[in-house]
Formats: sequence, structure tokens, C-alpha cells
Amino acid sequence: MAEDHEQHWQELSDADIEEFCSILPWLDDEGLRFYLPAFMSYALRRFPSEGQRAISDIHDLCAGLTWQKALEPAQIEAVREFEALYGYHV
Repeated sequence: MAEDHEQHWQELSDADIEEFCSILPWLDDEGLRFYLPAFMSYALRRFPSEGQRAISDIHDLCAGLTWQKALEPAQIEAVREFEALYGYHV
């Protein structure tokens, strides 16, 4: 996103993820590669309470196939493994 100041997804705070929790479906490929690991990390840190929302957002994104074109095969596998942790299959 043009107004982003972070250079790496690890610079995003939990408050950033919570504020922009619904952005995943609207991101271009570059944005998805930047934000998806932050959402996954947030979900793992905050599960089961607040993390459930991020897991749901990731699951909703992954229900379609268009996200896969933005990622490398190893990244796709990481998302699949993440989803498998929570009982989803992508």
C-alpha cells in the first residue's frame, strides 16, 4: 500500500493487523506477499482468542485460487501447512 512505511512485514504491530484485518482480498500480489506472513504470524501469536479472526481472513482468502499466483511454491506450501494446523485444506 502506498502509505505503508514498513520495510518488512515483521515491523507491523498487532494493532496494524487488527486495524486492517479485512485487507487481504483487496491486495495486489506484492501486498499479499508482504501482509500474508504478518497475518499468519499474528494468528499464531494470538490464537485462540484474537487469532481466530486472522485465521478466518486467511481461510477466506485461500478459498479461491488467485492468491497462489502471487506466491512461490515454498510459500504456497507454508500457507497450506498453516491452514492444515487449523483444520482447513487449501
